[in-house]
Amino acid sequence: MRVTILAIDHNVMVDRETHAVNCAALLGEKIDVVQWHDDWGEIEFATDWKADPPHRPPNQRITDFSKFMPYVEQWRTQKALDDAKQLEIMTVKEPNPADFVELAPELQQFQQKT
Repeated sequence: MRVTILAIDHNVMVDRETHAVNCAALLGEKIDVVQWHDDWGEIEFATDWKADPPHRPPNQRITDFSKFMPYVEQWRTQKALDDAKQLEIMTVKEPNPADFVELAPELQQFQQKT
């Protein structure tokens, strides 16, 4: 599984599919990006702009992704919601005559005037 967590943008990408996920906790840990490549990865830390000169810690190589799996779980939940919403948008619904009942009196008045 290939995962990129873009904490700064609150997005998680799993196998090239991106969905919005709350990454505030990672930002609190000064983490900008987490990259995972099946069995290893890297943590990219935020630049400390208050330091003189500004300083960005080196990337940290990791071999345990378990700390970041909750973000993948959130991604799965958001993916399901986004997929359902997309399906709803793409589904054409048959018109319901009851939806037009309120328009009927207005149409009748228009027809009487012509």
